[in-house]
Formats: sequence, structure tokens, C-alpha cells
Amino acid sequence: MSDSLDWLPADLYPVAVRTARADECAYAMGELAALWSFERPLDLEQVRRATASRPG
Repeated sequence: MSDSLDWLPADLYPVAVRTARADECAYAMGELAALWSFERPLDLEQVRRATASRPG
């Protein structure tokens, strides 16, 4: 274990590592989306879907 995580109980170490990786992934995805948007706006379109009518 790293010195900076010596305070963490050994059973929680794998959880902390997975959480850190998920956080890093979410940050990288945000950076990528921002880069795409900066280079050229994303072509997003909102589509409204028809809902089934309820008998009345």
C-alpha cells in the first residue's frame, strides 16, 4: 500500500482504488466532451417521442 493510504483499512483499499479509477474516467470523458465542443459544437438534437394516449 502507498504511504498516503496507510490510514485506510486494508479491506477498503480495493474500493478506494476502483473509486479513484472511476473518478479519473469521468474526468477524462468530461475533458473529451469539452474538447469536441471547443473544436466544433456537438450536433445534438432533442427528439420528442409520441406517447400512447390513455383511454379517457
